[in-house]
Amino acid sequence: MNTPNSPGRRTVDHGFTITELLVVIVIFVLIIGIAIPAFKSMIESSERALAENQLRVGLSSARNAAIQSPASDAAAVFYFQPGGRTLIVPCISVGFLNDTEYDLDAPTGRVGVRREVFVPLSAATPVQLPRNWNVRAYTPANTVSGTDTDPATGNANGWYDSLAGAGGADPAATGHWIFPETNLYDNAANDPSDLGWQRQTFMVRFKNGTGELDASNRALCLVIDPIASQAFRETSTAFSKYRFDTAADLPSTVRRLLDAKHLTIPEQAERLKVVGDVSIDSILTRPVTELSVYNERSLSSGLARALQYRGANRVTGTMYADPATTDGPTVDMTLFAGSGTTAETVKQSIGLWIEGRLEDPNEPAGQRLIETDARIFTLQRYLGQIQELTN
Repeated sequence: MNTPNSPGRRTVDHGFTITELLVVIVIFVLIIGIAIPAFKSMIESSERALAENQLRVGLSSARNAAIQSPASDAAAVFYFQPGGRTLIVPCISVGFLNDTEYDLDAPTGRVGVRREVFVPLSAATPVQLPRNWNVRAYTPANTVSGTDTDPATGNANGWYDSLAGAGGADPAATGHWIFPETNLYDNAANDPSDLGWQRQTFMVRFKNGTGELDASNRALCLVIDPIASQAFRETSTAFSKYRFDTAADLPSTVRRLLDAKHLTIPEQAERLKVVGDVSIDSILTRPVTELSVYNERSLSSGLARALQYRGANRVTGTMYADPATTDGPTVDMTLFAGSGTTAETVKQSIGLWIEGRLEDPNEPAGQRLIETDARIFTLQRYLGQIQELTN
């Protein structure tokens, strides 16, 4: 019989040598190195599919509203919210406003302009894209309003005035890929009531009754979107009288104000102040027919290679500067410090990246094109659905 200490008993050593442990660790690291990129690619592919699907849902929601409306057109309006989220908001037309805008060629510096007014549908829920997935729209030549300027203050008062100078001396000479500038107004202002000219975006418009895409209508419109701030409403006669921010039925409230007849001159001025382009509760917008869905992080990566872009502004979460320190939506050029570039070059480069034509100047000729994940869509005329454009 063998005892624990007898020479005949065999023992088994279950330990591992250092070499064996290192081999296991190396294999484990290699597996992780292979799995993580594949996992990231799977997540990105899933988010892309979700973003494109949400775009379809948002457009369909607006189109259905147009079909169900016997007299009013509907539209899918694009918003960018703090925190990096793009929203698609179904809106309905509620009437027209005889608004004013600046014109340097006019004797008084101001001219009258009739604008259709849209309001978010009370029963419709805004559609939200995944975080960091955004939408830009292509606006053709001769559609931006880069020459409308307030002669008294120098403040822009047209649609995407910030594009003035982009693409050459004449901003209208080329097309642009525009971003929804809906929340890039001065939140720090004591009275932001007249900063509406800082808010602008784009829409996809559908005809009432049929839901057909209104591709030929490029008229500037207004969308009423009350901001969260309330302090200025208590001190402003017009904004305390018309509380859009607390209205139980915003479409009906705005419609009644637009339909009001026989207003005195002061009452007409009040209406312009709360509904017109100058109002902080309104957004100037125009219908578009070409959209691009893209990942903001990929755009940042592309601009980092081409223009030494250092990442988003901490306040806005975009390449726009803090509006409290600037006069309207402006590219934060400190994010491109050392690159020797201009704001106009940045705007041009965004369009080149979306179209797959942006180059890395540090790469050899023939290898300079920077990969893009942006996809460009046009809209079908009758169904209003997106259809990808391929090279």
